Amino acid sequence: MTFDIRISQGLSNGIMQSPRTVNYEIKGDNTGATVDCTVITRKNDDSYSGSVSGSQIEAILKSIEDLTKLPMFETPVPQDVYGKDTSVMVRKDGKVLWAYGVTSGCTYDYEDQEGSDGIVYAVSDTQKNDFSSIINDLTSVGEAACNIK
Repeated sequence: MTFDIRISQGLSNGIMQSPRTVNYEIKGDNTGATVDCTVITRKNDDSYSGSVSGSQIEAILKSIEDLTKLPMFETPVPQDVYGKDTSVMVRKDGKVLWAYGVTSGCTYDYEDQEGSDGIVYAVSDTQKNDFSSIINDLTSVGEAACNIK
């Protein structure tokens, strides 16, 4: 089994660029993975790379499993229902397994829980906490592998 996880943090800042956006890409299989991190600020972009193996891979695979237990929405949501200012896409063997996208830029609405399609986008506090914990675990692996703070 191969996996590819893409995480973007720091997306919703209206029409202004977010002061700091961090993108993580973790690609690998059950034996190891490469990690690419890009830190984008208003002044510059910095890229870092690293790798993970062993217990870190086991933690990544557990995080993937845990994400699949959370609600997934078909399209980018108009409001950050998970409250983490983070978009995620997980692919397994080349196919999208789980994804969550937040509309960014001037179309982002901090208050709107109902999209233009009439669907109410909401999750429970427990699901928000689970999402936050999973994202923290994955980004911690990325930060450690890429040696960024």
